[in-house]
Amino acid sequence: MRLKVIAIVGLFTALAVATFAANLFAFPSGVNGDFACGDCHSGGASAIGLVDTMTAEPIDAGAAPVLDGVVEAIWNKATAVSIPVNYGWAGSTNVSMKALYTDDKVYFLAQWGDNSLSDRRRPWKKTADSGIGSWMRVPAKSQSGSSVTDNGWFTTNGGTQLRTSPPADAAYEDKFAVIWGARDTTATVANVANFKTKGCAILCHVSFGGGTANDKKYTNAPGEIADMWHWKLVRTGTVGFVDDQYVDNTLPTTATPSAGRKSDPGLAYLNNEATTTIGDTQTPAHTGPGQPVATDTAGFDPYFIPYADRVLNTTETLGAVAVGQEIAGILVRPLTGDRGDISAQVETTSTVGYNASTKTWTLEFSRNLVTGSGFDVQFDNLNDAYYFGVAVFDNAQIEHSFNKGVYALKFGPRVTPPPTVPPTVPPVMTADIKVMPGSISLRSSGLLRVILYGKPEFDALDIDLNSLDFAGAPLDHARNTVVDYNGDGLPDILLYFKIPKTGLKAGDTEACLTGKTNGGKSFKGCASVKVSGGFFGAMSRTPAKSNACPVR
Repeated sequence: MRLKVIAIVGLFTALAVATFAANLFAFPSGVNGDFACGDCHSGGASAIGLVDTMTAEPIDAGAAPVLDGVVEAIWNKATAVSIPVNYGWAGSTNVSMKALYTDDKVYFLAQWGDNSLSDRRRPWKKTADSGIGSWMRVPAKSQSGSSVTDNGWFTTNGGTQLRTSPPADAAYEDKFAVIWGARDTTATVANVANFKTKGCAILCHVSFGGGTANDKKYTNAPGEIADMWHWKLVRTGTVGFVDDQYVDNTLPTTATPSAGRKSDPGLAYLNNEATTTIGDTQTPAHTGPGQPVATDTAGFDPYFIPYADRVLNTTETLGAVAVGQEIAGILVRPLTGDRGDISAQVETTSTVGYNASTKTWTLEFSRNLVTGSGFDVQFDNLNDAYYFGVAVFDNAQIEHSFNKGVYALKFGPRVTPPPTVPPTVPPVMTADIKVMPGSISLRSSGLLRVILYGKPEFDALDIDLNSLDFAGAPLDHARNTVVDYNGDGLPDILLYFKIPKTGLKAGDTEACLTGKTNGGKSFKGCASVKVSGGFFGAMSRTPAKSNACPVR
């Protein structure tokens, strides 16, 4: 009996251990499960679905905004959508977004509150002076206290509240992100199941450490891809780009610590780290313009080195740096390839996008509607709604402020002006005429006779005499008797015009009569003529002979 009890207890213990191990190491499948980002995004369980829609208004390419951080008047054409964000180090702030589009590009304007400009992204700091000295890479977050209370998201209040401001010694940068997770029609990107209702929470999974802020992003099924646009003040803002990234369903492992979060193909910034040490010290690999950094709390500090201007550090250059001084930890260069699809304003001074008086960031960025990249959302159907979420990083590495809801982008219709229709020209009736004489001398000051023949479809007597014009001459008079000149039984009319008033020229072979009926219908009739001589009054004269003696 005792052996049976021990065996039963052992069996239950083994089952419990196996169940615990299975739950501990099992990856979620399908929709977010137990490992959903419960502490930061509430696992999507309390997601509130679609909150609001931003409409991109159509504009002409010539009216497109300049990406310079200045809000031009053209932005007044778009209506802002207001997105309140909470929980991260940015605390509670509001993101205002607008959108415009041309035939081939879409433009975005984002503005949000931030108490200070943060540009000190993990520089190298000289900590001791002996030869080249001792160097340390300044950490992104406070290194004091526990990793939960001071190095992550949570306060000491039971580990349940989110920090709402960055630690005083945080050394990072301001950032802004947009994730495109779904659209109305089927596509290979922005096709994440349940994103329309649960938003970014559907991508966020708590790491196996349990309860810390070391969360990983990945989609929940093979083939699901979300497009992530990630603006980083120092790393991409200084060269005028938004980092084009994406999220797929890669799970977090030792070999893939970033899980599904990846960058589009292309070149970007580099860490300023030496691949080898000088002596026994790890040091910044390069120096460059503005190094070591002379900090200016009122301006934008050069915590970046342009890649093209980098200079390899030597024992001499490192030794010349004073203790406490810092060298930028990042080499920046324009983003290339798919990674460089999104343009933004160039941030090298505090006056470009950050307003210290209003404590507000202004970011303008744009992308082609269609890029052709297999990692990008394609705005190829302007009738679709495209679903997204935003995040604000206040001097934060991952501790972002967010909204639990989902927002949509729609494209406003282009108003096509009606085609220009030329005014309707009433048809001109054809009239039959005869000019007498057919041979016309321009030296004559007499009258031309023009017979206007009647036809079954044209009454020669029903005409507006004041409308008549023969080769530029108005009617002089008309014969007031009805005559059938051609014997067809229909009345004709005889009209008279003065030759000098016509615009005929020598050599003309045709002359035309135009006019209107009393009902307003136009008619025209032409006849063959033979015009000779100069203009009336322009007769050549032979000079008279003179008996006067010439003056000598």
